[in-house]
Amino acid sequence: MAGCVLQLPVAVYLLFKSKRTTPRALMLDISLCADVVVTVLLASGVGAGFGATDTVLHYIDYTDWTGKEEFKKDLTDYYNKAILPDVFLLIGMVVSMAATVISARIRARATNDDHADDF
Repeated sequence: MAGCVLQLPVAVYLLFKSKRTTPRALMLDISLCADVVVTVLLASGVGAGFGATDTVLHYIDYTDWTGKEEFKKDLTDYYNKAILPDVFLLIGMVVSMAATVISARIRARATNDDHADDF
């Protein structure tokens, strides 16, 4: 959600302006920074999700569940299924990293074009 809020003004600007002129370096800088912020947020979410799930599963394994084996099985099944949303965060992070690389390449190309116009 935060990524959409960060990228929406840049996308609207590039949609209307890029057909007539080359995109300005400032807008590409904003786009690159937004991509980096989203990538970092997704990476922290992936790390926290996998770490918390793994830690809770270790606590479940090392706790004495005498007489409550069914409850232990239910908790283990629940936290094993909790890995699925983390996988979606991981996929989003990889896609966001690709968008960051693409934004950096477009930014570098625009900077080179701006310098070529100066000479």
